Amino acid sequence: MKTRTVVGGLTLAAAALLALTAPGRTQPPGHEAILKNMLTTLGDINKTLKDVKDEETATAARPVLRDAAKKLLALRKQADTLKQPEKQERDRLETEYRAKLEEALKEMRNQSVRVKALPGGFEAVQELAVARAKKKP
Repeated sequence: MKTRTVVGGLTLAAAALLALTAPGRTQPPGHEAILKNMLTTLGDINKTLKDVKDEETATAARPVLRDAAKKLLALRKQADTLKQPEKQERDRLETEYRAKLEEALKEMRNQSVRVKALPGGFEAVQELAVARAKKKP
């Protein structure tokens, strides 16, 4: 799976969470917490990718990246179960988190490209797609 596909899938997950904040629905607790968890997980992924310098560190990063991908998938499922918030709350969440999510995803894309060029790096980056690939029947 190409890096673009992996990053695209994560971008879709973040966009879906922001889309959950469409107008006309009441705000249950949880949207902001999920967004914060997504940002934290993306930060963890970026830190792990930054630490990959060679084949040994790429191999060591694989289980960490796999777990992070599964956590993002779980957060996406959790977000899908929430009712959508009212327009005012949706706008607030979008204003507060859109740029942060975009920056985290941009950093992940850049680090993924860098890591894929290293020995063992392609396989490490592929771990980010594991949870998504298993989702398909």
